[in-house]
Amino acid sequence: VDELVVVVVAVVVLVVVEEEVEVLVVVEIEVVVLELVEVEDDVVVLVLVDVE
Repeated sequence: VDELVVVVVAVVVLVVVEEEVEVLVVVEIEVVVLELVEVEDDVVVLVLVDVE
C-alpha cells in the first residue's frame, strides 16, 4: 500500500514561547506532520502523510 502524501496549505496560529514555537492546526484527517516546509505570515505549508 503506497503512502498517501498530502500537501495542505492551512492558516495557522503561531504561538512563540521563549524558544518554542507551537503550531496550532485543525485538519480533518488523521495525519502525521512530516515537515514544516515554509512559513509566510500566517500561512504554513505542511507535508502530511496518512497514518492509515
